[in-house]
Amino acid sequence: MHLRLHQLVRVVFVGIIVGSAAFSCVSQTTPVAPTPAPTPPGPEPPDQIKVFTEEVLVPVFVFDRNGRFDPTLGTGDLLVFEDGVLQKNTSVRRVPSSVLLLLDTGGALNPAMNTNTTREIALRLVSNLRPGDQIAAMQFGTRVEMIQDWTTETDQVGRSLKTRLSSGHHVHLTDAMMAAAEQLKAVPAGSRHVVLITDGVEASGDRTRLTEAVTRLLAENATVHVISYTSIGRKAMGKRNPLVRVTLDKPKSASDVANELMYPSLNPLNQKRRIYVVLDTDIAMRRNNKRYEEATRESEIWLTSLADETGGVISLPTTRDEMIRQGEVVAHEIDAQYVLAYTPKRPLQSATDGEYRRIKVIPSHGGLTVHSRRGYVARPPRDQ
Repeated sequence: MHLRLHQLVRVVFVGIIVGSAAFSCVSQTTPVAPTPAPTPPGPEPPDQIKVFTEEVLVPVFVFDRNGRFDPTLGTGDLLVFEDGVLQKNTSVRRVPSSVLLLLDTGGALNPAMNTNTTREIALRLVSNLRPGDQIAAMQFGTRVEMIQDWTTETDQVGRSLKTRLSSGHHVHLTDAMMAAAEQLKAVPAGSRHVVLITDGVEASGDRTRLTEAVTRLLAENATVHVISYTSIGRKAMGKRNPLVRVTLDKPKSASDVANELMYPSLNPLNQKRRIYVVLDTDIAMRRNNKRYEEATRESEIWLTSLADETGGVISLPTTRDEMIRQGEVVAHEIDAQYVLAYTPKRPLQSATDGEYRRIKVIPSHGGLTVHSRRGYVARPPRDQ
């Protein structure tokens, strides 16, 4: 209730004369609700505070002097350098891994490359991973196809590999690597792995797109392991298509076969044995094989560099049994992994778009063998 100035003066004057009688008079009348005092203005609400977490996660693989996994690793056992500057570790811990199988089912020019072998390698790897690891599988032959989404159920992965893996006719390695980079965005950072089983030969031969695919994998900070068909493929091609072949068996014509049918009593074993030299005259085929062999040697170079850069391993087996055993070797490598965390002294907020920072992790004392990725793509952290 608001009063004008002359009314307010009158009320005060009467109150002074009447004194306590005024209060007794008011007590005998109907009570009037008092006017609420205005709430004093409070401070303005502060602006929302954004908290940024700057932490770099580096997968490191640690073995003791006997080549066994060391379960006792602590933050003081490792030293990490970023662009040559020693950093302070915040934690070293074990976390479940996310493993994406990237399976090449093409390889028409590689006589040693077949879907059954690739399946056996993948099954051996899956059966040796730790419980709790996430696994997904993608095949690329005629097309790029996800045959198993992310799951921790190894039995389910095994069924998918046995029933959905199929041979293709072309190789879409570039598209598969780009698709793999997208799949990795769905799993936690820090322990992302790609296991690439291939000969590394891209059917299109587009080096520019292949470089872009490698860039995307690097941006997701994935560890790439390679089980390569290159060495075993060249070995098989050399045996199958030699330029000069020495043999005891005479190259046969239609007339020779007809004589054997008509005169079976003429046993070739009773005839004088001769040595025959066979020269391969299929020049076009030999040129194709030569180009393929050169392509496998080039792929070995960049696949080795990719594995080394990301902290993974590359295997170049020369027999089928050795190929299959590599599945267990790679699983053992993944199982020996820790995730090292540190807050970079040069803030991530200052990173430029696509900035790649070099890192090096070494043991702080003897008795340990450590290897890790050689760098990472620095990205400003998201607000929490």
